[in-house]
Amino acid sequence: MAVLTAEEKRTVRKNIIGVAEKKLVARKILAPNNVDKGAQEFGYDKLTDMTDAEIISKFSPGSKDTLDLTRKAKGIPILHKGYSLSRIDMFSSRRLKSASQDRATKKVSIKEDDLIINGDSTYGIDGLADVYNNAVTAGQNWGSGTFTDAQNPYQDIINLKATIEADGFDCKFVMMHPTNAGEARKKVSNAAGTWMEMIKEEVPNILVTTAVSEGTVFGGDIGADIAELVIAEEFKLLDPNNADQMVFDFDIIDRVLPMYYEYGDTTGKSDAFGAITGA
Repeated sequence: MAVLTAEEKRTVRKNIIGVAEKKLVARKILAPNNVDKGAQEFGYDKLTDMTDAEIISKFSPGSKDTLDLTRKAKGIPILHKGYSLSRIDMFSSRRLKSASQDRATKKVSIKEDDLIINGDSTYGIDGLADVYNNAVTAGQNWGSGTFTDAQNPYQDIINLKATIEADGFDCKFVMMHPTNAGEARKKVSNAAGTWMEMIKEEVPNILVTTAVSEGTVFGGDIGADIAELVIAEEFKLLDPNNADQMVFDFDIIDRVLPMYYEYGDTTGKSDAFGAITGA
């Protein structure tokens, strides 16, 4: 006999997804790709880049690129947080059961954000911090510097956007640490409004998460051909499935894999993304 009834499972599932959606930030830059829950690995074939098009005469056959495919594959990790509740506490306190689920869900959400941004070297998973190929140095530190017309958060974002667009991509998001977001909200001297308001006129999609290191600001393109979040199982609560025990063990798992597709001449990198450092 299961600890949770079918109705309880549906309610818990709804609550878990609701908590996760409030906490998750980084997955907003990735296109979702739902795969079978039995999938343990995800791969794709990378096509070699083509040279630029040309103008030819009517007598010329033109040049031909030799195209090749390179297989890229990664294992889908299991993000997990488990917790235990005594039989008496669980049956006597609905609030305790709900709070435990919420806390565990938040922990897994934080881990997912960190995986998408920073990757995991142990499991060979690349994050945004590993793959970006456009780098911009901030005009000055956003916290300690004195902003000028030439050196300020807005100008840094403009420079980042320009480097990404120069490679043929759009800058559809900017992502930063909460501290940097607060610094960008400072009022512009001798003008109305804040630097952040000016930034949003250029890149409306501003994301804030502690998974990004303070002083670093990411930006880049979004699309299924740019980067995907491979989803095998999404915030699933595992029921102990045995009501006759003193302590119940619960597990929340999230089986997701960020996949950033290579663009540009540098192996393992993507020209679709860039970063400001020293902000």
